[in-house]
Amino acid sequence: MKNLFFVMFLFALGYRVGPQFFGWIRGKYPTYGDVPPGAQWFMDTLGLCMFVAVVGINAGPSFTSGLSSTGWGLLLLGAVATVVPLLVGFLVSHSIQKIGFPFLMVVLADGQTTTAAIGAINETSRAQIPTLGYTTRTPSAMCC
Repeated sequence: MKNLFFVMFLFALGYRVGPQFFGWIRGKYPTYGDVPPGAQWFMDTLGLCMFVAVVGINAGPSFTSGLSSTGWGLLLLGAVATVVPLLVGFLVSHSIQKIGFPFLMVVLADGQTTTAAIGAINETSRAQIPTLGYTTRTPSAMCC
């Protein structure tokens, strides 16, 4: 009963104090809440796969009806509008600005708001450092 009261007290504190408290607990006891790397990989991969599956299931019926009413021209125009900014961004960033390849891939994935690509890039690079590139576009896009 004492633990239940403690948990209810933390929920009553809300989002402002609760994360700070658990951050303090995690700093004091670093093994508290430790999740093995295999379980982290499984949860990341499962979450991304479920997201892609749900989006695909929901978009399927409207895609076929839209394609039949507007034709293939709109689909090809959309493909060009998607690929050209990626190629220009890649060439300018890699050739002129000399941005490293993993970091550049994350920046381009963020530019296309392709969150699912971040997991694949992190897994391929075997590091979380490229994820820092994901934060470059989002704040400026939210302000404008």
